[in-house]
Amino acid sequence: MLCGAVAAADAAPSVRALALFKGKAMLEIDGRRQLLRDGETGAAGVRLLESTAERARVDVAGRISELALDERIGGGFAAAPAPVVVRLLPAADGHYYVDGQLDGSPVRFLVDTGATAVAVSKHTARRVGLQYRVEGTPGTVQTAAGPAPAYGVVFDEVKVQAIRLTNVAGVVVDGDAPREPLLGQAVLNRLDLRREGVVMELRAR
Repeated sequence: MLCGAVAAADAAPSVRALALFKGKAMLEIDGRRQLLRDGETGAAGVRLLESTAERARVDVAGRISELALDERIGGGFAAAPAPVVVRLLPAADGHYYVDGQLDGSPVRFLVDTGATAVAVSKHTARRVGLQYRVEGTPGTVQTAAGPAPAYGVVFDEVKVQAIRLTNVAGVVVDGDAPREPLLGQAVLNRLDLRREGVVMELRAR
């Protein structure tokens, strides 16, 4: 009986969390990628019970386990060491958004490969606690509405989910835009950015 139980455990499918979102997750099941929503069952009978941006709860062969990003479970249900990587799917508007932090304050970034720095509006800057008019370097930036006053700043810490960077160049636009902070090349140049189909992958170096 013990040998049979061990064999059954070894035969359990390998499951890895490739991307996590509220209400859905992209899982790799025995090497095959599947996007499942809460309550859906995928290959090998793997069922996604619940997913958040941090963890996915899955039912594998009748055993419930939790997976963080890039964690893997298999026959022994032991999690493999996870590299620091963030995988994103496009939103309904076609853009990529990701939760993170600016100097410890939670924000939702819009990934913008055309932006040179991390750009925020005056409203975001005030919420984060930046004294940009005192500590920043004044200048101008070009916006959709024309030139706008702006201030060059440095963020002590920028977090993109589990990825953490320090001393990141930023720009505060002294106006209402951008609505979401722009995650520009000041961050993206310090990561490995890849595209695989519609999935965008940000990997720490």
